[in-house]
Amino acid sequence: MRGGAAAATAHGGGQDEEEDDGVASSSKPLVAGGGGSGGGGGGGAAADTATPLWKALPIDEVLRKLSATAGGLSTAEAERRLQIYGRNALPPPEPKSLLTQVWEQINNVLIFILIASGCIQLGFQEWPEAIFIFLVVFL
Repeated sequence: MRGGAAAATAHGGGQDEEEDDGVASSSKPLVAGGGGSGGGGGGGAAADTATPLWKALPIDEVLRKLSATAGGLSTAEAERRLQIYGRNALPPPEPKSLLTQVWEQINNVLIFILIASGCIQLGFQEWPEAIFIFLVVFL
């Protein structure tokens, strides 16, 4: 059984394969979440509505689907898309509270070990060692 499956795979049987240059060997465009073997899926209508894998499509088809040209968008088209879709920018991150920033700085096993050793030094009344350890931790 293993030999037969290996032979079928070696001779192109079964799934679509990719060549060395990354171009799909099948004439059908690959789609995200569709086709292939294993898990949830039949073919049919679900594969028709899935998002295409842009890298697998020919350049002309990508340009056609995006209503673009090889030279880029015209100024008018860029302004129109800016009005429709907005700027291509991530929203700014929410500011972190001071307590969160401090916790992120000290949330480390080695820091906890140093704090514990500083507390032990305080317990033994070894003031210079305790002060030095806490200076290392907090500075």
